Amino acid sequence: MSLPQILPNLSTSEEDIPTDTRPQSNVDIRDTAIAGVKVMGVRTILSIVLGVVSRLAIGRLLSPTEASTFNTGTMITGPVQYLGEGCLGSSLVRQETEPTDDEMFSVFVIQLGIALVAVTTLLIAIPWLLDLYNLHLSATPILIVLSLCLLISSQRVLPLLYFERRLQFDIIARVEMLENIVQVVTLIPLALAHMGTWALTISFSMRLVVGASLYWFYMPWRPRGQFRWKIVLHLAKFGIPQQLCAIAPVVGGLWLAPSVNQFAGTAGMGFVGMA
Repeated sequence: MSLPQILPNLSTSEEDIPTDTRPQSNVDIRDTAIAGVKVMGVRTILSIVLGVVSRLAIGRLLSPTEASTFNTGTMITGPVQYLGEGCLGSSLVRQETEPTDDEMFSVFVIQLGIALVAVTTLLIAIPWLLDLYNLHLSATPILIVLSLCLLISSQRVLPLLYFERRLQFDIIARVEMLENIVQVVTLIPLALAHMGTWALTISFSMRLVVGASLYWFYMPWRPRGQFRWKIVLHLAKFGIPQQLCAIAPVVGGLWLAPSVNQFAGTAGMGFVGMA
């Protein structure tokens, strides 16, 4: 399948899209839902297949210790990523009125600000994290790259919510399919080249870069408007409690990596990640 087939009509301009493109009738909603279900189904099947291929490659080409460093790094950065993913953006999805430029821009600024604070905090805390998670000093560059990936990840959120509000799940599915393909296609050659932990880190980074680039390329909205704290506080009334429900289990799982590393060693964490 070629790129134009996976992501058609990328040349759509902002002028071609109405201010509010939500379906206005039950027929529109039904047709949109059916189309979304079909492409999401294909996405799911492809993700499963690529996931199996990826895990086989990791198991065959990488040692448990190499996988452990990456798995531990993603466990550290994962909860931080949740903080900025949908805290305010989810409020824009559920509101009845079409989001204004000021609302979109306020969410954009807050998400970017959270990501910058998170990255700075993680970079400062790396020496402490190495000790807590029993990681070798050589893991420092991996943690730096994974921390910086939070900036890229934060730029995927607003476009994703933009398409969810318009029930354009076909775009989301196609981008996710391309992300999965890029990750696997990048991972296997790097693993064969004995890149070790860097094979996982680079392929993960490439996935985020491709996804963020495509989402912004496909979304007609561009950062404009004014940042307003009043909008932020209003959206936070729903967004923060909603996001806490998602982040609570992730934060609760932070005990896993240091506990496994302490009792089973770094290789043990690699086996847990593969499982």
